[in-house]
Amino acid sequence: MRYYFVLPALLFLFACGNADKPAETADTGKHTTKDSMKDALADMPPPSEAKQFEWFYSLFVKGMMTDSIFQKFIHPENGVYMIESNGAMPQMKNVTDISDFTTAQGKPFFTISRDDLICELKDEELPKVDCDSKDFYSKSGCFTREENTFKEEKTWQYCHLTPDEEKKVTKMAAGITRVVINTKNYRYYFSLINGSWYISFIDMRKPCQA
Repeated sequence: MRYYFVLPALLFLFACGNADKPAETADTGKHTTKDSMKDALADMPPPSEAKQFEWFYSLFVKGMMTDSIFQKFIHPENGVYMIESNGAMPQMKNVTDISDFTTAQGKPFFTISRDDLICELKDEELPKVDCDSKDFYSKSGCFTREENTFKEEKTWQYCHLTPDEEKKVTKMAAGITRVVINTKNYRYYFSLINGSWYISFIDMRKPCQA
């Protein structure tokens, strides 16, 4: 089992925790940082399990405050597709460097309120669109499910993509493992690639708005 996506975070956490402590040598017989990392990895469930995804998602949310951190969650070859709508039809844009992305309104991606990002992620049935409710969903909050609603919806078929682009999107859509709906902002689609989680699609459209 691979845990590539957790290693950088663990290195950072253990480095911070030991920053003010004197260095330990091999003869001390004490538990080293490397030993602590091994113990932490041994106790972790497989990456596909909900509990570990929730842990990853908390890091992902924190990364949304800084483009250099968020960049680590984008697959270097696939990129991430940002979905917007400037009118009735959806538009898709492939982004490999998040710092270069601007919305259809010319704004950077990192404009979401921190309060709207942080919420308890619930592994339960996803909310349905409800145009009569405050958040335009049947329930409010952050929800995740191990399913592929994006593949079923086939949004890309309405985006006037080139044949090559549509082929790439179709392949990426088939690899989605989990969806997250935050009713205060976006829908996020994640793929588990070689043991690491990556963000593949972000649907920035608001429901019930043409």
